Amino acid sequence: MTIKERINEIKSLTQDQCWYITKQPLSFKELCYAAKIVEEYQSGNSSLNFADYFNTIKSIEYGISSNHRMTNACCYIGLLEKND
Repeated sequence: MTIKERINEIKSLTQDQCWYITKQPLSFKELCYAAKIVEEYQSGNSSLNFADYFNTIKSIEYGISSNHRMTNACCYIGLLEKND
C-alpha cells in the first residue's frame, strides 16, 4: 500500500473510527521510536507489562513521549499492524 492509498483510507474513516489518534503525539520521529519499542518488547523477556515497559524505561531511553498509547497512531500511519 502506498502512502497516498493509506491517506485516502484514513480520510474515508468515520469520525468515531479515528478520533483517538488526535489525542497522542504525532511526531513521525517519535512514532518510529514507538514502533521500535513495540518490536523490542515483543522479542524480549520483560517482566513488565507493555505500558510500564514503554512509559518507564524505553521512552526515557529514546527521549520520546512517555505515552504508550501513541503506538495506536503507528497503526494509522502504517508503522505497525494490529493482528487482533
